Amino acid sequence: MKIQDNDKQIFNLALAKFIGFYQVVDTEKVTFLGRHNVRYKIFVFLIIYECLIAAILLLNCLYYSENNPTEFIRYTGFVVNMFYASYKMYIVLKRTKDIWDCLSITQFDFTSYDHRDRRIILDLWRNRSIWFTNTFVVFSLIMLIFYTACPLAFNDTFIVMKSRDGLSSNYRLNVVNLYLFVPEEVYNAYFNIFHIIETFGICIFVLFIVVFDTIVMTSCLALSCQLHMNSAAFESVGHTSVVDSPNSKYINVHTLETFKVNII
Repeated sequence: MKIQDNDKQIFNLALAKFIGFYQVVDTEKVTFLGRHNVRYKIFVFLIIYECLIAAILLLNCLYYSENNPTEFIRYTGFVVNMFYASYKMYIVLKRTKDIWDCLSITQFDFTSYDHRDRRIILDLWRNRSIWFTNTFVVFSLIMLIFYTACPLAFNDTFIVMKSRDGLSSNYRLNVVNLYLFVPEEVYNAYFNIFHIIETFGICIFVLFIVVFDTIVMTSCLALSCQLHMNSAAFESVGHTSVVDSPNSKYINVHTLETFKVNII
């Protein structure tokens, strides 16, 4: 896909640049160290960091599986979602060229349908794409802010963790609670440092989800737009406009040929 004007495609270019997706997937940019650009390397580092956090949570999950079934279930949810988000981001990085080529469907000139109502349909789906993707990202950011701010707002809340030897420890409530390798005195004393580490992991998780789901959402909306274009081409056979009433019994040859091109 070649980026032209921002208003000539369904693709939400401004949002893609904001979340870093455009810089990573755009394979035509100047590369770094032979193959990919700098932001590609950054995303690789983020995947490694996220997998490291998930691995520690997995150890927590196994360690507390017998004495704390509630914590076991919660840690399991974190582990599954973090590994899955990392895998989705890995697919995005691995299939950058394929994804970039597939996104060519979002361009206005992807279809050869030539009609005065063409721009109306394309603008309609472009506005829908921008609204849906922006709304999704805004809600994701709001939930992220509330979730990461809760431990700071309720900083006097403690969780009682029972270890395998039967001893109990009181840890302050945090974002994901990486307790395994840290005693309660150290964790509670350096709570803010652990909060930053865990918050960074959650931010990466949300970023991976947003990037992948934005691609899927944009592709689905672009496909719906192209189907709408084909439908409009079918309805316009023999008429001068999609919205005109059929007053003629004769089929316009040029319109019919345009419809055939769209079908093929």
